[in-house]
Amino acid sequence: KFLLSVSTAAAITAYTGGAAGTPMIGVCNPVGSGKNLVITKVAFGNVVAASAAGTVAWGLYFGTTATITQATTTTPWNMATQQQSGSVAIGFRNVALTSGSAASNVIALGSYYWATAAGAVSVLGAPVDLEGSVIIPPGSYVALGASAALTSATWIGSLQWEEVPV
Repeated sequence: KFLLSVSTAAAITAYTGGAAGTPMIGVCNPVGSGKNLVITKVAFGNVVAASAAGTVAWGLYFGTTATITQATTTTPWNMATQQQSGSVAIGFRNVALTSGSAASNVIALGSYYWATAAGAVSVLGAPVDLEGSVIIPPGSYVALGASAALTSATWIGSLQWEEVPV
């Protein structure tokens, strides 16, 4: 199993699958990798509440592209060895996927609602056990994104997957 996470709370950019968008986390499975990335778990959490009222819908997005070629990449963690090695995937954290194609929402994960006047908050849907129901073949990518970037809100999140020979 492999993991890519944003473990230090960060502000996010709104992402709803648009080409060249900036998801919280993205994982690309390059053409010719010989493996399918089988998504097992997704998690996200709010660390600092928004300073203005708003709603965010979280989703997992799937897109096809030969290989995302951003300069800023993150090597995924191997959960068995606790080392950043061994994965065929190319990871991205809070970086615009300028070489990515448009992506489609494959699963709604939850929502966040903040009403400062009422002091109410609602966070649903994380962590989510996908039980391998989302498969990313070579030449594709998956991204974790939120529909809005609320003022002052910061988040953590993660994707977990297994790599299965094609």
